[in-house]
Amino acid sequence: MKATDFKQFARVADIAQVAQMISQDVKDYLVIAEQEQTKRALIKSDSKIELARIEAIRTTFEKFLDRSFDERRRNFEDLFVLVKGSIDRGDLKVLESTLNAVVELAKVSPLAEAKSLASLRSAMDDTDHEFTI
Repeated sequence: MKATDFKQFARVADIAQVAQMISQDVKDYLVIAEQEQTKRALIKSDSKIELARIEAIRTTFEKFLDRSFDERRRNFEDLFVLVKGSIDRGDLKVLESTLNAVVELAKVSPLAEAKSLASLRSAMDDTDHEFTI
């Protein structure tokens, strides 16, 4: 055998080693790509769940505000009917107490009851819960 034959065998061995390294790198890449694809799918799934949760909270909060402000509006309307009636009758005692009730109602925020979204959600889910305005 000639020395050039050994060089040729060495090159073939190097090429085989390089091919084996490339093959291993491709396998590693495919494993990592699959892991990352799984992570992305999990993130997408988690984001859908979180968005649905946020939407449920938003809907609940809107219902709470609608109910609270509707009731608050009706209370003010009723009180101002009493104010007008007491003025028309000249009943200063009823006028004074009614105006005090208007002031007290105006001091209380409908949001005071919503200390946290969790308590708001449970209150909205409870059909027997009464909101105090």
